[in-house]
Amino acid sequence: MTGMKKVFMLSVLLVFAAVFCACGSSEDVKKSTAAESEASSAETTAAPETSAPETTAAAETISMYDLSKAMCAADPSLPEMSRISSSDTNAADLFTYFSKLDYEKVEAYYLCYAAKGTAEEIGVIALKDAKDADECKKSLEAHLQDRINLYKTYAPEQVKRAEKTTIFAEGRYVAFIMCDEQKAVTEAFHNFLEGK
Repeated sequence: MTGMKKVFMLSVLLVFAAVFCACGSSEDVKKSTAAESEASSAETTAAPETSAPETTAAAETISMYDLSKAMCAADPSLPEMSRISSSDTNAADLFTYFSKLDYEKVEAYYLCYAAKGTAEEIGVIALKDAKDADECKKSLEAHLQDRINLYKTYAPEQVKRAEKTTIFAEGRYVAFIMCDEQKAVTEAFHNFLEGK
């Protein structure tokens, strides 16, 4: 009987460990969002003369936080969205969920995705060099195919939306738009890049 108690206790501990290590809550997303906002503000207020070359390059990249807000706001039908971005402490690891592109080629990125697993994802990758845009688009096409295959398995009603996904590049920015209001989200992307 002692052996059974040990097995039971080990099982309980494993369940607790899984619960504590599971995906972050919306509170974690809010904290991450606040940190990104602060980082974005710091980027835009840093003086170029005193900044290291890496910071200067980052200042030339648009704010992924502000871009994500603008693009997601363009589709009011979006459900609660979670976000990963280059501002996260484990950004390189999280990026592999979105793209298999060599992270050394990435200046910044964000991906907003439906918190409940439906087929809504909006993301942008800012590349260090525009010549990597085709390779980046191919990596996002592979991500899309993985998502479609996943939806076919557990949520077939989501497949049609996923199959309508738009992937395009503008300069060194590559966008991935999987949602109902793709035209409005795409327009928000272009307007943001143009400073409107």
